[in-house]
Amino acid sequence: MNPLRKTWWRYDEKEGDPRMTTREALHQLVDQLPENQAELAHVWLLDLRDAADEDGPPFGQDALASLDRGLADLAAGRVKPLAEYERERGL
Repeated sequence: MNPLRKTWWRYDEKEGDPRMTTREALHQLVDQLPENQAELAHVWLLDLRDAADEDGPPFGQDALASLDRGLADLAAGRVKPLAEYERERGL
């Protein structure tokens, strides 16, 4: 079975919130993105989709944990525009 097609569960930190699949959580995050960040998220998701080779190795636990941390950062608003990131690093 392709691990990308497996149902992953996300648990909300607030007590009493219903559990939702990762796919549902992603939809919710996308709906909350400001328009100026939506295009970047779109590009990242396309890259991730295109990298998902059914014959390739599955994502390891470290990669999945990293994705979860990134999604949590997005949900909490711990993000910055790409131009600011590049400016801070002299790119």
